[in-house]
Amino acid sequence: DLDADSKKGVIIKPCRGVASDRVSLCQTLSSIRDASQSILNTKVFGSHVETYESILMQEYVTGMEYAIDCVSRNGEHKAAAIWNYDKTSTANDGNNNDTDNEGSDPFAYLCTRLICPTDTQQHPHIHKVINYVTDCLDALNIKWGMTHTE
Repeated sequence: DLDADSKKGVIIKPCRGVASDRVSLCQTLSSIRDASQSILNTKVFGSHVETYESILMQEYVTGMEYAIDCVSRNGEHKAAAIWNYDKTSTANDGNNNDTDNEGSDPFAYLCTRLICPTDTQQHPHIHKVINYVTDCLDALNIKWGMTHTE
């Protein structure tokens, strides 16, 4: 089992992916191993030749999930769209031994909402989220183009 600080588990997923494809919520070291092995050396989503050579492990946290679409011009970033994801757990613990559920995802999207940045009643921290994203874009020296940050 994971240590007491990780009671909620960890997320194992490809470094590059789409939606919740190949994402596992793991509660044990064996489920981390199984989830990792189910990703490594398999085909990257959308590619016929490229394979995953690494995985990403993240702390599992609860709360509102946002995606911020930005447009950047000469280092000035503007939030073009702000999304709020509403997901539910499908209770996949990374143990994909059940062939009926092979590759199943731990979360299913219930809906995706386009939100207004002035709706601070329902989304009181949205400006902090936007500022965090633009700070990350600055730290990564992204000056031009479009980005989608979750």
